[in-house]
Amino acid sequence: MKINYLWCLLMNVALLPLYALFFTLSLVCAVLPINPSRTCRRNFRERLGLSGLALYLETLKVYLNYGFYFVEGFVLWPLGACVQLNASRFSDFMGNVAKAYDLRERGKGVIVVGGHYSVIEHAGGCFHQALLQNQLGGLHVLAKPAPVPVLTKLLELFRHVRGLRVIWTLGQLQTFREIRRSLGQGNSIALVNDQKPTTGGAFFRFFGAWAAFPFMGIDFAAKQGTLAIACNVRRVGLPGLFRIEYALLPTSLRPRDTLLCKDIVPSFSFESAEIWPGHLPYESGKLREETAQQLAAYVGWLESLVKMGRSQWCWDYRKWSRQPPSEADLRRA
Repeated sequence: MKINYLWCLLMNVALLPLYALFFTLSLVCAVLPINPSRTCRRNFRERLGLSGLALYLETLKVYLNYGFYFVEGFVLWPLGACVQLNASRFSDFMGNVAKAYDLRERGKGVIVVGGHYSVIEHAGGCFHQALLQNQLGGLHVLAKPAPVPVLTKLLELFRHVRGLRVIWTLGQLQTFREIRRSLGQGNSIALVNDQKPTTGGAFFRFFGAWAAFPFMGIDFAAKQGTLAIACNVRRVGLPGLFRIEYALLPTSLRPRDTLLCKDIVPSFSFESAEIWPGHLPYESGKLREETAQQLAAYVGWLESLVKMGRSQWCWDYRKWSRQPPSEADLRRA
């Protein structure tokens, strides 16, 4: 482990000139009147109550995080200079989940619910390694093809380096078939679940305001009797130093070994988010209670995670631009 730390430190020292360039570009982008910067500052002002110079400083950090994302993804990880600080603890967590819920005997994978926080591909890579260590199959990642074919190939390569297989979302029916096939083969599926759906979705209170989250993927997996685990990596200090953060989301599945459940604890404590009252009662809409409880836990977990390193999340998009339907809209529906 000490050698890994030293290698990571030496690589960061060698990359200091590049970091200086990233800082300059981030500073310029933070003060320019461009839409991502405006959105970033608006979100920081409305959701975190920041003002004045702090708005520009946090926006600068968000851009700088993207630079670190690039370096970690294309330089540090391929050269083995990324260090996961709690790898053995996470592997034990996955082993306890597998034993408590008979994952090996049932030939079942899990749903990994992540978000646009830090380097999401690193989270997938760490999770994939933990699955292999516990003989639980591999991890398949859902991804939307990029508008340019070259970028699609680059994204696929970026994830293949970490041992991940990509399932392209080319249509809802085909995607669900691929999810069912992968889960049936004992593999796990990774979802990035903090996007803003253009229509539909489920609303939860996120940083003090209602925000829409997709729920069809988690709902479909729950119907297949699959566990859902929230998972992301969090950069700690230097680029390349990570902690993997995780939590088993609420489930209706009964464990085989209840004694093991006391060892299935999240990497940090959190509270579930408030569910929009318009989703109640569950029987009257498309959102099932189990799915709502899982998503509420995930949203609360994600908010707590972001607070631990807020510049590592993507504040430069309009997550809160959609409002829940009005009562009149609900009656028409």
